[in-house]
Amino acid sequence: MIAQKLGQIQLLLDNMPSLAWMKNRNGQYLIINRLFEQFGIKNGIEIIGKRDVDIFPGSMVQQFHEIENKVMELKTPQSADQFYETTTGSDAWYDTYIVPVVEEDGEVSGTIGFARRISCRKNLELELKRQKEFLKTMIDTIPDFIFYKDVNSILLGCNKAALEKLYGVSEGEAIGKTVLDIIRDPNLAQVCLQHDWEVLATGKMTKSEEKAVLVDGTVIEFETLKSPFFDNDGKIAGLLGISRDITARKGLERQLKESQERYSAIINNAPEIVLIYHKGIIKFINDVGVKAFGYERSSIIGSDIKSYLTKTSRMCVKQIMVNIARGEQPAAYDIEFIAKSGEIRNGLVKAAKITLGGQPAHLVVLIDVTEKKRIEAKLWESEERFRRVAENINDVLMIMEEEKFLYISPAFERITGRSIQSCLDNPQSIVDMIIYPDDRERVRHNFIQNNRSMDATSDEFRFLRADGDIRWALLRSYPIHTGEDSCKQRAISLVDITDQKCIEEQLRQRDEQTQRELELAARVQKDSLPDPFSGDKVRIMPIFLPYNTVSGDQINYRWFEKQQKLCGYLVDVSGHGMATALQTATVKMLLDDRLLGDKEIDEEVFQQINRSMLLYLYEESFAGLMYFEFDFTSYLLKVITSGIHFFLAAQPAKCELVPVFSGYMGMFDKAEVQTKVMPFKAGEIYCMMSDGASDLLEIFGVSRQENFGEYVNWFKKLARQSERMDDYSVVCIEIVEKNTKISICNIQNPAELDQAQGIIAEFLAQHMPTCAVLFEVAINEAVNNGLVVSERIQVKLKRIGSRIVVRVKDNGAGFSTKQINALGVKDVDNKFEQLGLSERGRGIMMMKMFCDQIIYNAQGNEVLLMKKI
Repeated sequence: MIAQKLGQIQLLLDNMPSLAWMKNRNGQYLIINRLFEQFGIKNGIEIIGKRDVDIFPGSMVQQFHEIENKVMELKTPQSADQFYETTTGSDAWYDTYIVPVVEEDGEVSGTIGFARRISCRKNLELELKRQKEFLKTMIDTIPDFIFYKDVNSILLGCNKAALEKLYGVSEGEAIGKTVLDIIRDPNLAQVCLQHDWEVLATGKMTKSEEKAVLVDGTVIEFETLKSPFFDNDGKIAGLLGISRDITARKGLERQLKESQERYSAIINNAPEIVLIYHKGIIKFINDVGVKAFGYERSSIIGSDIKSYLTKTSRMCVKQIMVNIARGEQPAAYDIEFIAKSGEIRNGLVKAAKITLGGQPAHLVVLIDVTEKKRIEAKLWESEERFRRVAENINDVLMIMEEEKFLYISPAFERITGRSIQSCLDNPQSIVDMIIYPDDRERVRHNFIQNNRSMDATSDEFRFLRADGDIRWALLRSYPIHTGEDSCKQRAISLVDITDQKCIEEQLRQRDEQTQRELELAARVQKDSLPDPFSGDKVRIMPIFLPYNTVSGDQINYRWFEKQQKLCGYLVDVSGHGMATALQTATVKMLLDDRLLGDKEIDEEVFQQINRSMLLYLYEESFAGLMYFEFDFTSYLLKVITSGIHFFLAAQPAKCELVPVFSGYMGMFDKAEVQTKVMPFKAGEIYCMMSDGASDLLEIFGVSRQENFGEYVNWFKKLARQSERMDDYSVVCIEIVEKNTKISICNIQNPAELDQAQGIIAEFLAQHMPTCAVLFEVAINEAVNNGLVVSERIQVKLKRIGSRIVVRVKDNGAGFSTKQINALGVKDVDNKFEQLGLSERGRGIMMMKMFCDQIIYNAQGNEVLLMKKI
């Protein structure tokens, strides 16, 4: 019977498409399949008891020992790509997977291995690597800065020049980051990032010029061309940029421009009017002249200079020209010229003879002294005007020289209730009698120090009016510069700011009220979140973590029992604070009404929502929205997004981010929307998330977890990372529909046994592809044990959540299971020998080895085998 069982195992392994073997802890082969013929081993019996060193080349032996030692040390399966040398000359790469055989006492008794040939894939990888290396070498030889980024402006690659000269970091430190992380100048990094967004948003090439400080301290100017590249669907997949050093070119351009502008700048920025005329016709006039004359430049050029002069001034200019013709050096003359407004203005003119275009001409410099004459006329009024202002304003104005007051305005008596003369007689009394006692020493110290240093200063303090009223004052003091070498006088202003202080207190109280309102809004947001949900088919756990007091995120979902559907959404409104909280609340009411009703949701509904958001959101605000719908009648998941780009799909064997790229809502009349439809099944976990979570996943990577609770804990732990800079919302969804499939087999003869084994293999391959082979061996052992003592066997297979449950029942008399249930794997065979059931003992040992749990009924003729997926 043992030979028959081993033969069945051998038959099973021989029909596998991969190399398969089993070894004990010492590395001795116990069994191999027929594919070992590739290595010249045609009879499996010859290898039993041998080790790798007895069979394979030394290089292969080293590979095997490294992975097997790691499997037995860690007690976990391991895999690796390895190069196998065969005796047939067909050397090849294999994907090797080694599993430990762990006893109930935790000790490893051996290993089971599988190896699948992957030479074709490996050759493609090598060819791709060579092509990438060639492309990398080519762009590294280019002195320009070359780089390419993804749709989030994250660096995918760059050439050597960019790394060494611009970034100053290694390639490993640069890849996967934005320019904010690797460019030292934050202003330049922000400008570069803004240009990235422009290219990714418009899909058009941009051209820009910036300055940068290289790693060696050199300052350069560079020109950058950025253009988008697209994926197979025609959507923007990222951008390519080339930056070229244009420092030398820009230097030449500036020199040329400076040489051209120098003459114009000197003339146009001169405070005097400069004009050139030939035979009385004006050929040039500077900006000051255009402004003074009041005409358009085009009207002045080509006109006769006499038309702008009074009759007396025409005669003066004529005489000047005669003196110049005689070779005399003319002195400056006073003239009068007429502006467009008709105003006659005063000027001081001096002329010289020049050549213009090979023709004799005259250069005239005219100083407009009209304002000067007016100032001189009004200067005598200024002192009187100051006195009138000082006497009528509410601010106290004082002039002090060294320790004495020279002047105190009348407002002093109105504000303090004390006489001006008392302060003029005793300057210290302004501190001793007026300043509030608690502020007196500080003000005295500052006042004396500032008088000595003559620094400008300001101070706030309380003062006592003569009637005992306590008020606030602002004192400003600054030196008076009179053109002498040293300043001896100071100007002092004293302003009553009591009302301002009252307003400041009101503002402080208003800020406190605003903070209380924010905290209330945060509680309202939290209270409006949906509760966790657990049903027969789905389990939901929300995670909602605002970055500030209130959040721009909002989530909601609803289970429709009649339609057997789960519908929900996540929305991320830009911004923070009370305004964002109000916008988010308004958007939530809109989305609850539009998305969580009974009607079908499609992209047109998203466009309707977008049009409504244009009314609700501020001009610079926008929102990301994701709608998800799990239909348990068709087992299809529909996701519609606008601005939220990823969700996580976790299957038993893998976990990955699913991209759904689109644009934001509330920005344009028509939103960019994308729909994704995909099948789902029991045992899978989906995590719908806002940008705050997906951005962290792109930084720290995706990690497969063992169960739903671990996914929830993983996302909560991820939210505590210091890199989080946004609101954080995740809806974790587990598909837990029970009893998804039941298969029943009745076995009475060899033909039915073959048919049943096929049904068992197909069921396991569908529901647990990663460990189907070993569990199938355990089930066959249970069936074989039943056939030994019975003529009829019934097998039932079903999936319950994340477990496979197999029931094997025979119509025999059974056996006592009390002692067997208490035995470990090593004791089973000996005990069965004592009970006279040694042939069945090996089967029970393998069942215990390959199952998570086995349960016998009281009679001993029925066993339940359980295995977690």
